[in-house]
Amino acid sequence: MRTLRWRLVPLLGLMVAQLMLAACSGANEPGAGTPGDGAKTPIDTSVGTGDAGSGDADARSTPLGGADGPASDPAEGNGAAGAASADGTLTITDIAGWNHPAKAILQDAPFFVTKVELTRDAAYPAFYVSYPGEKDLADHASLWRLMRELAHANGYWDFKLVNGQDGVTVEVVCDAAAKTVTGVKVNGVDYPEAMADAPQTGPKVPQAYLDFMAERHPLQDGSAIGFFVETDLNGDGESEAVLGVKNTRDGDGLYSEIYVLKQGERGVAQLGSNLAEGTGYGVYEIELVRLSDRKSPVVETKLTNGVSLEGFELIALPGKKPIRLVSSASPTGVGEDALIDADQNGDYDGYVQHRTSYDVLFYDVTRTYSLQRGAFVHTGTIVALPDYPADAESAVTQYLSLRALAGFEDAPEVDRRLEALCPACSKAQTELVGGAWLQAFSGSAALAEDPFDVQVQGDGKTDATANVAYAKDDRRTYRLEFHLARSDGAWVIDGIERPAAK
Repeated sequence: MRTLRWRLVPLLGLMVAQLMLAACSGANEPGAGTPGDGAKTPIDTSVGTGDAGSGDADARSTPLGGADGPASDPAEGNGAAGAASADGTLTITDIAGWNHPAKAILQDAPFFVTKVELTRDAAYPAFYVSYPGEKDLADHASLWRLMRELAHANGYWDFKLVNGQDGVTVEVVCDAAAKTVTGVKVNGVDYPEAMADAPQTGPKVPQAYLDFMAERHPLQDGSAIGFFVETDLNGDGESEAVLGVKNTRDGDGLYSEIYVLKQGERGVAQLGSNLAEGTGYGVYEIELVRLSDRKSPVVETKLTNGVSLEGFELIALPGKKPIRLVSSASPTGVGEDALIDADQNGDYDGYVQHRTSYDVLFYDVTRTYSLQRGAFVHTGTIVALPDYPADAESAVTQYLSLRALAGFEDAPEVDRRLEALCPACSKAQTELVGGAWLQAFSGSAALAEDPFDVQVQGDGKTDATANVAYAKDDRRTYRLEFHLARSDGAWVIDGIERPAAK
């Protein structure tokens, strides 16, 4: 299975947009204008079992518009000089100044891109390249592999390659929802994935490593080596190898075995254990990436549950044994986590976690982590808040849920909304909303669609009283009484008290 790996390339733009959203939300609180104007902004971009940098799992971008990472929207690219023609075609010739995930693939062999043209409202790129030539068309497996890699970097938007010197035009059609390449045409003719009489081929693996695998880890029926690369992982001037075994031979499937190997005078040796084990989720892709704090590359394994989760692990080789630097994937099975290149210099310097499930009370939450002195440190959280409540009951229930969220997410926009919902509440009053009331949103209890019984009394125009009851698992019923009034056209809480026991 091949799923989209987003990298949140335009991170700074995202953060600015989110902050603008938060600012707008603040402007729409009572006393600052008309409530309800701030809308929840979806994150087009990326959960685990622990905090970032701890090694536990709880830590993914734009075609032609950002730095490293797959793309989500076609654009001319950061820093590139583009000229639009009369028919709307946007041409990019300053490849050196063009920043986009596809550039990492296109700027070097075999492509050597010289120009990019964008048509169809800048949504369809044509890359002018030196590959493929006529002789390259015979290697179907390699061409398809490169087209898939390029489609992945381009966010699974359709594109084409133009090799004017050899008269070869390749049109690639993608399915963005399925995150796959659905067809390739060469000079208008369908290009098959492989010759009918030619077997599918995987990466080229030196015989010494094949012999090692045959002896130590024989391939199971239906499995195949899906990844192999040699590089210096620990900076000792000698190459190590990363080898991955997939559980299918058709290019899809998951990696069941991942090994770091080293060839020496006594043959091939295995460094550490199977890196595909202990992740909690399946590994669907392997990649070597560079971090801003080290010269040697690290291994990234991309994680999925096959449904609604994408995460990753980073594995380094500081000596002779691989170690996990960070593991980030949602424990709830819903979330998107991705490395980011905040300064867009080609090296990753952080990552983001995007959460929308019950672990964040179904709010839209994005956490950012930065690489500082060899460790990933949490540097900020943004919550895309819904509109300000339109009625008294919604004001109370939103206040309760945000009080719970504020207990484990430090986000300024949440604090501002709580202040707007309950501007005159004393510390003693707000402390009444604690204990069991916050536990109503913890663990599996957070899955309850409506944990409270809310009875609203009053004229519904200028003031209201909301009697809220919460029946806990211990068979006790907890009660609070909220007094509300309309201020500047919006409902606000002006008092909270615990009613006398009946």
